[in-house]
Amino acid sequence: MVSDIVNYIDLSTIEFIGRSDRIVKVDEKRLSLTELGQRIIQHPFVKESYGLVIQQGRQQISSLVSLSDDGLNEIETQGKRTLVKLLESHLGEHSKYFVLPRK
Repeated sequence: MVSDIVNYIDLSTIEFIGRSDRIVKVDEKRLSLTELGQRIIQHPFVKESYGLVIQQGRQQISSLVSLSDDGLNEIETQGKRTLVKLLESHLGEHSKYFVLPRK
């Protein structure tokens, strides 16, 4: 099943608008942003997550994350780097395709 959304301008011209699913291709691998987001929110420190593709030289996947109270407490006591490492560990093999903020 093709999930492309297009606009037929005339018989010989098709304009690509986007996709109806949240599947993206990064480094020749197809990934579901929905599945990655669902995996992230399974972590007890995460309340909400939204994945998106960004272009910084090459395509990368990023996620906006809203933390639970426990996640906020973890940042206060252990620092952001510890939280990032915990989330990377939680993502397992998917973490090499996922960019987490380190600022």
